[in-house]
Amino acid sequence: FERLAPLYIDWLHQRDRQGAQWLTGEERLASRPPALGGIELAGRVDRIDTVPRAGGAAAQLIDYKTGQVEGLRQKVKDLDEDTQLAFYAALAAARAGGSVEAMYLALDGSQGIAEVLHPGVQRSAERLLAGLADDIERLRAGAGLAPLGEGRACEWCAARGICRRDHWSGQAPA
Repeated sequence: FERLAPLYIDWLHQRDRQGAQWLTGEERLASRPPALGGIELAGRVDRIDTVPRAGGAAAQLIDYKTGQVEGLRQKVKDLDEDTQLAFYAALAAARAGGSVEAMYLALDGSQGIAEVLHPGVQRSAERLLAGLADDIERLRAGAGLAPLGEGRACEWCAARGICRRDHWSGQAPA
């Protein structure tokens, strides 16, 4: 923390000089996209700033992450891989009037602080909502819930029973 705090403050000052403004933090967002037939999506975004752009200000969603920067860079390269920022963008789109950007702010103890922008977050949000709408339509028609989940996130995920990972991978519940 003693090493990262000054770096974080420098990052904040640089953003201020570039015209970014803090809007809110730890904000709970909720949305009922029409395509989901009344189902509410909800999540808590670490930080939302407004940033100046050529056509006016854009909302920029920021999720703080500890750990390796390279893993985050790989994640945002695939529109279907990074569901967290896409989910937040889907939640924030109505509130922000459609102009949403997103990034991870990597707080890496060995490398310092790095911004990892998700350049296609709005397209990822659209694809995420379309996929959810399709899944919900299939479930309402009686189809079984497809198992999801892999990797390190499954070790701490609160939705572990929903994805049924333990039932299809041969693992016993933790």
